[in-house]
Amino acid sequence: PDALTNERLALLLAGKNNDSSWMSWSNGFIGDVYFAQANYAEALKYYKQSYDIVSGVRFMNEIASASIHLGAAYEKLGNLGEALKYERKGLSLAMKTGSKDHLKEAYRNLAIIYARRGNYKPAYESEVSFKRLYDSVFNKASENKFTSLQMQYGFDKKQDSIKAETVKKEAISKKEINNQKNIRNFLLGGLVLMLGFAGFVFRSLRISRKQKMAIEIQKNRAEQSERFKQQFLANMSHEIRTPMNAVSGMTDLLIEKGPRPDQVEYLTAISKSSDILLHIINDILDLSKIEAGKLELESIDFSLTDAIKQVGDTLSYKAEEKGLQLITHIDDSIDDVVVGDPYRLNQVLINLGGNAIKFTAKGSVEIVVNKVSEADGQLSLRFSVTDTGMGIPADKLQTLFESFTQANSSDTRKFGGTGLGLSISKQLVELQGGNIVVESREGSGSTFSFTITYLAGSPEKLQQRIAQEQRIDGNILNGLRLLVADDNEYNRLVVNETLRLKAKMQIDLVTNGQEAIQMLRQNDYDVILMDVQMPVMNGIEATKYIRSQMPAPKSKTPVIALTASILRADLDMCTESGMNSYVPKPFKAWQLIHTIADVTG
Repeated sequence: PDALTNERLALLLAGKNNDSSWMSWSNGFIGDVYFAQANYAEALKYYKQSYDIVSGVRFMNEIASASIHLGAAYEKLGNLGEALKYERKGLSLAMKTGSKDHLKEAYRNLAIIYARRGNYKPAYESEVSFKRLYDSVFNKASENKFTSLQMQYGFDKKQDSIKAETVKKEAISKKEINNQKNIRNFLLGGLVLMLGFAGFVFRSLRISRKQKMAIEIQKNRAEQSERFKQQFLANMSHEIRTPMNAVSGMTDLLIEKGPRPDQVEYLTAISKSSDILLHIINDILDLSKIEAGKLELESIDFSLTDAIKQVGDTLSYKAEEKGLQLITHIDDSIDDVVVGDPYRLNQVLINLGGNAIKFTAKGSVEIVVNKVSEADGQLSLRFSVTDTGMGIPADKLQTLFESFTQANSSDTRKFGGTGLGLSISKQLVELQGGNIVVESREGSGSTFSFTITYLAGSPEKLQQRIAQEQRIDGNILNGLRLLVADDNEYNRLVVNETLRLKAKMQIDLVTNGQEAIQMLRQNDYDVILMDVQMPVMNGIEATKYIRSQMPAPKSKTPVIALTASILRADLDMCTESGMNSYVPKPFKAWQLIHTIADVTG
């Protein structure tokens, strides 16, 4: 607050004195304060004012600085096109002025922007240029050492000249010559000691600075690596989920259109294979979110009976295929409704149960819930998954919960899987305050068990939530007019056909955000389904334009994001742009209907 007050005062005084330089600097400093507070929209406003002022008077160094700051603000706000434009301009001007500080900042920002856009080659090249500029700092120390040696050489040369002159002067007494020599040696020795001490101090400072710089570089590299990984995961999610939406959606459409019995078998196989692939993708994304500390747990009332039944229904098909008996049991003394995260509980039990079925050739798989303790409205439960399978060798038990690990190297080829299920299960249990253990003997089956403590729940709240989450009949959408913007023709087809099967409505289709804006200018829509990643203009940019540039009531048109990413940062970006809600790809018909009904009232 003090910084803003003083900088605004400086800006006022600069304006009264018509001092362009100080007006530009003050606007930039105010932008820096807002940037530090993560208020990037306000930072952008003041950076623009700074840029406009210096552009008018053509101060090249100040224009470079303003451009770089503008690019950084646009990057934080998700407008990567504008960010790239200003960072490139800042880099070009910094090259002309020779400012190493501006060059370093521009290269660092460009590396981040290119990485977020998925352009990893220029991102890497920018990071290398940034590092080289950092390393050039150490060259200054070499110059200082050279200057010191040059001074010593000049001194020695001068002393040699004195010596030669002394030899020529035969009139000077031997005693006087010896005195001069002693004085010279004394001075030289003192200078050597001083230079040695100075060199020691310089080397100590240099090592300290070098170590500090190395730590900073390693920190930046680690942060950059994490950003690259998150961007890669987001891109991977989008590139896989987008075609999967078409595969899953069209399969569901064919099943609803009454195919022959033999075709139903094939279509069911395709649908189940899509679900397996989606499960693998979710495992990888969950692991990344857990490692980054960004996985969020729900806390809602749910029924243990319903949760265990859902797990049993999910696993029953696999168990029947192998001729296994699948048994589920809940201790009768346990209150059915508790407060916690039912999705993550199901995820752990399905992982453990799926593994048990996978590694069991005959016999049974049993899922049991027992009460451990109950006090002060808290219920501690033990969940156990026991199988009659091949068991686990004793020497493999210690590494069983590590990522990408299976008990035997041949298991991946024989049984499939990524080796992520147990690692994620362990971490999900620990996030919920529990712990997971395994008991197994090779050839005699295994038992995986974990404990979680839940709060006692409210059956009334559970019924209210179930009523709110019930699937809505598609006829509720009859008469609506929708606009669908998606660059993938198969996804457009899936959305169009799915909604037309469920309701009578008018649907217009476009391929990018710019076309969506043009259609909205010409027509009135009840809701817009907007893909996030599109060419020409993406869904984020299009929504921001609709909210800020179009007149009411068109600017208030509900917008639903159709997104292939489920990363929290990407979903937050959708909300910040003005979108009302989102539907993740691949989606089910009821998800789409429920979300449209919700945003349209």
